[in-house]
Amino acid sequence: GLLKFYRYWIVIAFILGAVGVFFMPARGAVMKTILQPQELLLANTFMQTTFTLTLLLGPALAGITIGAWGTAPAFVFDAATFFVSAALVTTMSVPPLARSVTATGSTLATFAAEFREGLSFIRGNRTVSGILTSLTTVMLAIGAINVLFVPFLTRELSVGATEIGLADSAQAAGMILGGMAVGVLAARLRKTHIIVVSLVVVGIMVVALGLSPTYAVVLGSMAIVGLAVTPLESALSAL
Repeated sequence: GLLKFYRYWIVIAFILGAVGVFFMPARGAVMKTILQPQELLLANTFMQTTFTLTLLLGPALAGITIGAWGTAPAFVFDAATFFVSAALVTTMSVPPLARSVTATGSTLATFAAEFREGLSFIRGNRTVSGILTSLTTVMLAIGAINVLFVPFLTRELSVGATEIGLADSAQAAGMILGGMAVGVLAARLRKTHIIVVSLVVVGIMVVALGLSPTYAVVLGSMAIVGLAVTPLESALSAL
């Protein structure tokens, strides 16, 4: 029954999360291997803007697909896009990543030595440790928001699936504008300053979301969140 249904989705969500953990570090390593340091910020901005366009169009396409053919074809189409992406990645030519030899013997011993080396680097670098602490807190907050956002909209503001999709699109629109502003911000502010300002803006808007008296306030808050997210992610990836 319902319990079996939830168990099924919990397993799928766990697998997706476990696999997804490898993607972002690998992408970041590849980007820094094939690009020059001065190209990273704009490259990350381009990737973020491309992602944002899909986020802007995705809810509308999902609504059309589900309305016309149901949820199953929507899931199939979504899965197919990952296979296409994987096929495109296989066409890339990436030089071998340089690795420092920190341990010999088993793979587990090598991992343990590299893990300790990473922790030591974090402790010795105030910028990295500060950003890591901030982002850990932010990710915990985002997890709570992802769980509560839809119930908040449906129960407190009495909106439906269409309005929820529009809220996602409002964030995406803000992210596109943020992507356009990254070049200007990068020329005037240090990366760490962009990160701090963006985090503050996102935090204020999350409070505004929780206190939103109307759906219009939600749309505005989501748009401003998107405006801050693109510079934040671009600056983080370029560190």
